[in-house]
Amino acid sequence: MRFVKESTNTEINILKRPECEAIPITVAESVFTSDDTVAKAGTPLKADGTVANTADCVGLLLHDVTKDNPNGALLKKGYVDKAKIKESYGTDIASAAISALPMIVFE
Repeated sequence: MRFVKESTNTEINILKRPECEAIPITVAESVFTSDDTVAKAGTPLKADGTVANTADCVGLLLHDVTKDNPNGALLKKGYVDKAKIKESYGTDIASAAISALPMIVFE
């Protein structure tokens, strides 16, 4: 069994309330750049795992995902904190993406 100890920054919790529903997703390799090896929590994604801050968005990345392990959880239903998403993702979620996610409440 391979074991590698890594230290990471404290992860931001984008949830406003603990109740949520998420499904597994593999983040596409194109999301990661040579400078950025982490896909941040709150990133809006398409079903194929690529970034889509548009009406094509099907959910939000619930936790940070690293390039060496691109498996994550795609938030489909829940209450999220808009300020924490902006802090983590780096920009506001577009109104088209918010409209595409009727089961996610942005507070």
